[in-house]
Parts: sequence; structure tokens; C-alpha cells
Amino acid sequence: MIPRPNFSNAASSYYLHNARRYNSSYNLQDGLRKFMRCVPQPAVIITTCCSENHKIRRGITVSSFNTLSMAEHPLVSFNVQLPSRFAELLRQSSKFIVNFPRACREHAALAHTFSIAGFKIEERIGDLFESAKWSATKFGPLALTDALGRLHCEVVERIPVEDHELIIGRVKSIYDLSEDADEDALIYAHRNYCALGEKL
Repeated sequence: MIPRPNFSNAASSYYLHNARRYNSSYNLQDGLRKFMRCVPQPAVIITTCCSENHKIRRGITVSSFNTLSMAEHPLVSFNVQLPSRFAELLRQSSKFIVNFPRACREHAALAHTFSIAGFKIEERIGDLFESAKWSATKFGPLALTDALGRLHCEVVERIPVEDHELIIGRVKSIYDLSEDADEDALIYAHRNYCALGEKL
């Protein structure tokens, strides 16, 4: 258990009075964005493909991935900003693979590339798959061969939320490719891809 800091009354008063407060809708958006930068998030690359032609494929890096339910048939979720060619293809396919990059420079660069694909180089998405270590799967979407692990999932629900779409998927199979029980997956914080720090 992490010990609770023992703040004096003076220190507590200082932190309370110097905390930044955001009220208006603009400030709330800006404040939340700034605050969340210091909260580490998972960095996964999610792939999908056309069910009739697997050569039509898309990939996207997301930091919103999370487990939703650990029931007998687990559920996971992530969201995508609209409009999105990835989301359009996923509506047709319904299958996707969650690839967990390793905490290394090579995978950090790959995650960055897929994070900007939808904005700058979406039309060359095929080249991105060819330049990395991608493997075909019977499930359909391509898999990152040397990933820490991956989840094969099927969409069960899509929920529109403002300018995003929340996607909920059911996990069909899990591939644990980690070489060490203590090996870390890639994370994202402070606008950078990172590895976990020391234990507290």
C-alpha cells in the first residue's frame, strides 16, 4: 500500500488555494485535456479488415482501451473520434484485433505512426502494414507478430457519444506472447510513449 502523505494544515491550505479551477465549457475541456496528460493510458494498436477482402484493412492507435467486464465472456471497450475510416470499415466487418505493443522504441514509433494515420496518411495505410511485422490470421485482421499479446474480438455494441463512437467488443480469444511475467506493455503519458517506471 502506498503511504498517504502527511500534510500539515499549512501545506493542505496551500494546495487547496493554489489548485487550478476550470468552470466554463472551454476551460473544462482545456483543463481536462491538460490534467489527463499526466495520467498514464494504455497504447494499443487495433486492426480490422473487410470481411470479403482482407487486403482492405485499417489500423488505429488508441489510449482509451479498457476492460469493461471480466465475466465468462469478457467485454472490452475503446472509442474512436468521428469521422473515421477505421470506424466505417469496422461497421462492415465487426471483427478487430487489439495488439499490445511492447515497451520499446520500435513499437513506440509504430504506435505513433498509426496514431496519425487517420489525419495525415490514411490513404497509405496499406504501406504501414507492409513496413511492419504483421501476420495474417484466420480471424481476419492482421496481427503484430512481435507484440506483447493480442485479443481477437467481435463488436457487440456501438454507442454514439458527441463526436465519438464508443465501441464494445467481446473477447473471442487471447494470445499471450510475453517472454517474461514482468515484461511491460507500451503506455502513453505526457504526450509521449513510455515504459512503466519503478515500483513504489
